[in-house]
Amino acid sequence: MPERSERLNHGDVDHSIIDWQPIYCSLIMIMIVFFILLIANSKQDQKEMMSARKSLEEKRPLNGANMRSPGESTKYIQEGSSVLVGASEALHQVIVSRGLTESAGLNTNRRGLRLRMTAPLLFPTGLASLRPDAYPLLLEVSRLVNQHQLGVIIEGHTDENKIQTSLYPSNWELSMARASQVRQYLMQSGGVQGQHVDAAGFSSHQPLADGDTAVNAGNRRVDIYLRARSDESR
Repeated sequence: MPERSERLNHGDVDHSIIDWQPIYCSLIMIMIVFFILLIANSKQDQKEMMSARKSLEEKRPLNGANMRSPGESTKYIQEGSSVLVGASEALHQVIVSRGLTESAGLNTNRRGLRLRMTAPLLFPTGLASLRPDAYPLLLEVSRLVNQHQLGVIIEGHTDENKIQTSLYPSNWELSMARASQVRQYLMQSGGVQGQHVDAAGFSSHQPLADGDTAVNAGNRRVDIYLRARSDESR
């Protein structure tokens, strides 16, 4: 009996003694991973906010309250292209005097002076026939082009809503037709020579912003870039 009792005692395990070191190390590792994920998500959220802000700021020239003044709209114009400063002021006066500040705006980038017009100002829905409301502004563009020997690039854009009609099987055709219609008006009514005017359609592939219906409306637009002809090859 004593021998059996001794064997049982040697086989017993004292469960009150637990090695906490592996558990403690595991908890520390879990906390480290958690904080790494938290920091990574915070940086991603910040990037998304900056991207959304940039998209909204790009849309603002279409908004009358945010339309830039001639001085602000010429900050990218380099020396030697000061004629574009005068062009910006002349177009600004037409936009204000005609009450078009909600549908047209001026800006500049390294491509030149940009006149951005919403599609409703220029065309009926789903069509490429010019509205008379757009004539004064386009005639002023023609006058400036002829007077200062400027080059013109016209870009047509649509939103992501697909169109499929006998005239325009897709948004590509509609965006190109609208840009071509503006080009034709500058030539026929404004007397601009065709070799100085280029037109292109981009469908919905260069949106200003996505999502919100009001924001998406700004994607339906025509951009007209004016630049010195000596810069056209750059």
